[in-house]
Amino acid sequence: MRPSSTLGFAFLLCLLLGCTRTLYVPNAIHTPLMSKKGDYSVNLNMRPVAPFNSELQTAYAPIDHLGLMANGSIMGYKSANNESAFKHHLLEAGIGTFGSFWENNCHQKIMRAECYLGTGFGRASVVDDYPGFFSSDTTVYTYEGNYRRTFLQVGLGVRLKMVELSLATRFANVYFPRFTDYANGIRTATGDYEFYTYEPAIRAAIGYKQLKFSLQLGFVESLTQDASDFNNATGNAWGNIHFNGSIQVSTFLEDCPEAPPISFGGAATEPDGNRLPTVLRLYSPTPTICLLAVDSKSDGSVCSLSLNGAPLLENARLSQDPICVETNLLRNTENILLLKCNSVAESNSSTLKIILKEGKLEREFYLKATAGSTEELKLVVQE
Repeated sequence: MRPSSTLGFAFLLCLLLGCTRTLYVPNAIHTPLMSKKGDYSVNLNMRPVAPFNSELQTAYAPIDHLGLMANGSIMGYKSANNESAFKHHLLEAGIGTFGSFWENNCHQKIMRAECYLGTGFGRASVVDDYPGFFSSDTTVYTYEGNYRRTFLQVGLGVRLKMVELSLATRFANVYFPRFTDYANGIRTATGDYEFYTYEPAIRAAIGYKQLKFSLQLGFVESLTQDASDFNNATGNAWGNIHFNGSIQVSTFLEDCPEAPPISFGGAATEPDGNRLPTVLRLYSPTPTICLLAVDSKSDGSVCSLSLNGAPLLENARLSQDPICVETNLLRNTENILLLKCNSVAESNSSTLKIILKEGKLEREFYLKATAGSTEELKLVVQE
């Protein structure tokens, strides 16, 4: 059989037996879960489908609600007897927006939503050897091509102190403007591929502070009605499912902040004597306010507390056990909290302690109260 006939028959046989050309392998979906200016995320991913496979993913928020990302991946494989080989490279960049919501007990927003639009360029090649059926000759098939990918990616996740969970979906347009098939170095086919994909993924990460270890499971499906281009480019060599493990360095959810003591106006101080402003910004519109005497010398002081003119406590006799009341603040305005002591114990003045609770977050301050004096504090709910 002549060489040209042998190549032609081998190529036809390869098509009939389903020789695969895995030119497109989706990389891991980067879900940085940022919430504010200065947040960042750096991932080093590994995928167990090739001996050499790594992906570097980076993201940064230069301002609130604006995220930038850049990703790159290198994948390579060569069999021990050099009968098959695979290479896949990709570089991409994206820009998007993000937001955070759903506060925890420390008034930290733990839920994150994000959307990114980007594009990238890749190159892939596959080499496979197939023995002849009617001769001892071996046919070497090579498939190669460059491609462009444009993507829209949406994600939703939760970031806790030690755990992260996220769901993301990438919609992509993949275009190979020119792919080439070779048999023993002789070009047998050329053309172009274009298809749309749907690539959902779920990710879980665990660690401490900036360093976490994560796993991502995803799959890819064609959104194009005629999936022939998709099937030709993916080859389903490892199925439509892909699995990634990564080391992640990123912004982390900090411990509940320890708020410094705050104070009422001119007569009130912190324990070290420093005076603080009379306007306090709160996270919650429903704080709990507690009032108590600091020591036995202040026991028996009789004080009243009001909010926006409505009484919270009337002529309450204070002790070292706190008296607490629930409040409901108005938004978009200053709420006026007034404390008036009608009498104080043992001397002309008493030291009182006021505790303001917002979930697990507690703030405290001290007031040197005198009989008949009224102290004012303005409360504003932080939007």
